[in-house]
Amino acid sequence: MCGYSRQTPLQAVKETPVILINNRTVSIYLRSVKVDKKNGIYDSREDCNAVVETSRARIVAGCGSTKIVKGVHEIGEFAFYNTSLSHIFIPSTVFRIGEDAFSYCKFCTSISVSRDNSVYHSDDGCNAIIERVTGRLVQGCAGTVISDAVKELGSHSFAGVTVPSTFVIPEEVMKIDRYAFSDCTSLKCVVFSGFSARVEWNAFSRCTQLGYVFLPDNIGQIDKGAFRDCPYEKLFMEYIKK
Repeated sequence: MCGYSRQTPLQAVKETPVILINNRTVSIYLRSVKVDKKNGIYDSREDCNAVVETSRARIVAGCGSTKIVKGVHEIGEFAFYNTSLSHIFIPSTVFRIGEDAFSYCKFCTSISVSRDNSVYHSDDGCNAIIERVTGRLVQGCAGTVISDAVKELGSHSFAGVTVPSTFVIPEEVMKIDRYAFSDCTSLKCVVFSGFSARVEWNAFSRCTQLGYVFLPDNIGQIDKGAFRDCPYEKLFMEYIKK
């Protein structure tokens, strides 16, 4: 068996090839992860405080103290879901980041990517992970500044993050994916600057403090349910002529 508590580290022993962690309730308290050196499937190389699938160099589970070391190729889905990470650094060797990899990291205030990474960047001090080819913002944080290079806000890119109370969507952003801002309970006002942005379903779901949305009068498509479970009874939406 593999035990854990809020105070004690989680250790993967050699008899346990798979670790099952309820990320939604436990991982925010997790501060240490160690894999037995005799485990033939996973490792925690360079004392990285993470569970790494050895054959794919893929992080499958991390914690608030994890260091994403050079040599890691992938960050798996939900790998850091709801952890206490305060800073995210993506080394040059990472070429794939799974969906929801950093969702609900509400304590994260800064993000940086190695300048030698050929897939992602965080240019101009934007405090975000951006795909070079598509301009899609993969992950943001409380300190993110959306640069002109961003064309799309990816799925779950700000989900559960403590964003500023007023968030301005630049006119260069053409699409806001599903769940991009879901559960952003600090969000009170959204201002859309662009005229052709598409807002997908559940993009702002469960933003319980959202009271004001300002849209250009020629806004693009807003999918049904884009503002699901927001306080509609007090949600004020105004169209602004451009």
